[in-house]
Amino acid sequence: TFYGAEFGVDTAMPIILFDIALFIILVHFGWHLGSTPRLRTHAYFLTIGIVLGVVAVAHLFRVFTGAEINIIGWVVPLWVSYIGTIVAAYLSYMSFYLAMKIR
Repeated sequence: TFYGAEFGVDTAMPIILFDIALFIILVHFGWHLGSTPRLRTHAYFLTIGIVLGVVAVAHLFRVFTGAEINIIGWVVPLWVSYIGTIVAAYLSYMSFYLAMKIR
């Protein structure tokens, strides 16, 4: 339960699949970075920077509000959001930095 919204097995699966797909896309572009055209790489870095920025803000929101997240009966500890904020913010910053460096 997160602010009145119920998350269960039926809603966790699409979220997990999205995370897996995002990971596969990141790995694919990471391995093929030199062979992609500059414009596609620039757009990719901007898109990933925006997505990771939203993730960092969501984690930061949870840190400040102390909201409880329950995933299939497991209460996610607050320290996960501390780490998530730092990692997502750093990766977002690096994505924007690389996007501007390509231009």
